[in-house]
Amino acid sequence: MKKDSNKTDRVVLLIQTICRSPRLSLSEKKVKDILGEPSRAQWYKLKQELLEDSGQRKAVLLEMKDDEGNISYQLNQCDWYNYLEGTQEIQFILNFYRELGHLFPKIDTDGITASSKHLDRKFHYLCKIKVKDPASENDNHLETIIRALVGNRKLLIDYKGNSDLKGKTIDIYPLTITQYRDDLYLMAYKQEIKQENIRAYKISRIEKVQDLKDTFKYPLEKNWNPKEYFKNTSGIISGVEKKAKFRVYGDSKKILSEKRIFNAEITEQTKDYDEYTCQFTNIDEFIGLLFIYGQDIEIISDKDLKKAFKEKAELILKRNS
Repeated sequence: MKKDSNKTDRVVLLIQTICRSPRLSLSEKKVKDILGEPSRAQWYKLKQELLEDSGQRKAVLLEMKDDEGNISYQLNQCDWYNYLEGTQEIQFILNFYRELGHLFPKIDTDGITASSKHLDRKFHYLCKIKVKDPASENDNHLETIIRALVGNRKLLIDYKGNSDLKGKTIDIYPLTITQYRDDLYLMAYKQEIKQENIRAYKISRIEKVQDLKDTFKYPLEKNWNPKEYFKNTSGIISGVEKKAKFRVYGDSKKILSEKRIFNAEITEQTKDYDEYTCQFTNIDEFIGLLFIYGQDIEIISDKDLKKAFKEKAELILKRNS
């Protein structure tokens, strides 16, 4: 490929161009042009990387040949077209980095070379719900955060979130962008990578962000693993784990049996109800999700959860009386 080319950017551009093409495919000549006119050896290697499965990851492209022998390429995963709906392009690129980081042993971000081997931990989805389109003033914030995250660089942010951070300018070490319900969050720490130092920053609440260009060593998996961190949480907030037991009646009984809700497991089934046990870390988040089925829910334990659930129901009745 050309000396001034960036392999990551060119593959991203290739996929974007395929998505925007009228027939959702590109000729071999156009693909080679976008990839920087690679030599025969480079083209052979690129085709292996893009057309072959890698473990559980599916191939990026499919090679098509018509009756006249003309070769064209289209995407192997149709769900990547979805980023064209609305203004989902930045989420598409984020997911691209997460899923295809294995193609890029090194990534050049603003002239700084960084390893891409941790990308599956840097972009972690708690759920598959589409996130809200970022407000226009936050578009650049998210792009800046992604670049710093990929490049292992510190950030300086002005945050309008919780009271203890409101109005403060803080420097943080970005760890992971994660999606929860309908928002994006940045998991980051200050000073030292300890459980108590890790916080979730809602990206829509970041008023200003600056890439400090100061690099840091991304933590080892034993020190930061989002799958482990969120394993028994109620959502985005981590904390002391508590056990809960609840029963589900009526129409919600079948609905919840078909879903994976929190880390809940059915421990008893009767004609009238299913009984679940699970762990949670934040009462408000737990109730917020559980209350969707509130009319069919009976909290068995713990007592604080049962009290909070009852108080929420009473406030709803009072407000709508």
